[in-house]
Parts: sequence; C-alpha cells; structure tokens
Amino acid sequence: MLFNISQILNSSQHRSDQNFFFIARIMDLINCMQCNLPEKIRTHITSLEQQQAEKAEDILKNNIENPPSLNNLAECVGVSLAKFKLLFPKIYGMPPYCYLRKLRMEKAMELLSNREMNVTQSAYEVGYNSLSHFSTVFTKHFGIKPSKVHSLSMINNLPDK
Repeated sequence: MLFNISQILNSSQHRSDQNFFFIARIMDLINCMQCNLPEKIRTHITSLEQQQAEKAEDILKNNIENPPSLNNLAECVGVSLAKFKLLFPKIYGMPPYCYLRKLRMEKAMELLSNREMNVTQSAYEVGYNSLSHFSTVFTKHFGIKPSKVHSLSMINNLPDK
C-alpha cells in the first residue's frame, strides 16, 4: 500500500498517461484496503439475516414443485425484495432461484437414482412442466442425461442371480 502511495506522490508520468496512472494506483489502493479488512466486516451477517435466509431456504425446500415468487418469498421472511436479493446470495453463494434449481436437480437425481420415479414423473415432482427443459437443465447440471441415470440405476439394482 505504501508503495502505491509513493508511486502516486513521486509520479513523473507524461501528462497523457498521468490520469490513467493515477486511476490504476488508486484502484490498487482500494483493492489493498478491501483485502485487508477482516472477513467479519466484509461479509457481516447478523443472526436475524441468517434466520431470514434459513427461513427462505426452508420455504424453497418445502415448495420445490411450486415455489413462491421472489416478492412473496421476501415478504414471507420479512425483508424488502431488494434486501432479499442481496441477503440470500451473501449466505448461500447464489441467487434464490439458482439455489432452487440446485435443490430441484438434487431431488431429481435422488428420485432417479433410487428408482422411485421415471424421468417424466421426476420432472413433474420437482416442478418442471416441460420434460425437454427438465432434461436440458439436468444434463447441464450433472453432465449426464436423466434417462441415463434412471437406466443405470435400474442396471445397478438388478437382483443377483
């Protein structure tokens, strides 16, 4: 950090380069200050915020096939939509509907792997109305088609002779 300040104070850059140089050094300083902040300060989460996010997660898990809108979800946990859009990713590392997609895919994989349901039934169970869309999302998420998971689980679960 002192090196950046020294460079700014002792700058002998040409006039045309000077603005760019100062901006670059100032950005370096800001980055250094940000990196030196304690983790608690950078991502401070209150216990109330933690409870609100966990409540939202529970609502998503319990309504996986028919989740509430973001507005309704924010309202249910007692925060504004704007705050909710900042809060949820701060705690779970992704926006609420990305998290919902993750939950849906994990549940679908469980249903298919355990042979509880076929691909169509699994898609409907986790809230997809379009089998092709479900298949696309599943394949993108896991790198394997849902029909392949279902057929492999059937082969792996054949009784021994």
